[in-house]
Amino acid sequence: MTLSGELDQLTAPSLVQLLDNAASGIPHLVLDVAQLSFCDLAGLRALLHAHQTASERGLALAVRNPPAHVMWLLHITGTTDHLLGDRVTIGDEIDVGTGDQPTRWPSTTDATRASLRDPDTRQVPTDNADDRDRRADDRDRRADERDRRADERDRRADERDRRADERDRRADDRDLLDQERRRLMEERAHRVGEHQRWEDIREDLANIRERDLERREAADTKPPLQDGPREP
Repeated sequence: MTLSGELDQLTAPSLVQLLDNAASGIPHLVLDVAQLSFCDLAGLRALLHAHQTASERGLALAVRNPPAHVMWLLHITGTTDHLLGDRVTIGDEIDVGTGDQPTRWPSTTDATRASLRDPDTRQVPTDNADDRDRRADDRDRRADERDRRADERDRRADERDRRADERDRRADDRDLLDQERRRLMEERAHRVGEHQRWEDIREDLANIRERDLERREAADTKPPLQDGPREP
């Protein structure tokens, strides 16, 4: 029997039921788990339960071709010999990429040892796809929130810049108005000065006319000169 996909808390009950039904009337059962993409403790408990049930019924059950992450799970739980049985060879040194000395870790095939040495297969999944998707969604949500806040900060900065530009424009307009007001005041002062100059000229002309009139009037009222006594 070949197992593929993910073996976790959701799919383990179906496997237990399937193995219970398949364990009737056959002397032995081999589970090929090479195509398992994920297996957690719930999946391991399902395999152990199936192995115990098969032993109680006198059925030989063995797990074959475990991938790197399944081998890792069997190793840390101490169930390697229990599930892999006589196909396991003890003493193979396999570097699991922990930075320590190579660990003596049982394996089944050369393909398994090669996969364990491959850096791309050293990472062992510790959660199911739903958890990974949830964390990815959380990261995306936080990234979207950061982007939204950054956009809001940019919008506020643009608004501040716009208001600053508006204040500068109004200040420039006030400067222009002040300059125009000063120009008008200077022009008015110039006109007032011109008007005052013409008033002074008119006053001078009026004074001159008045003096001329006074001289003429004085000449008209002066008595005529009389000649000497006439002889009778």
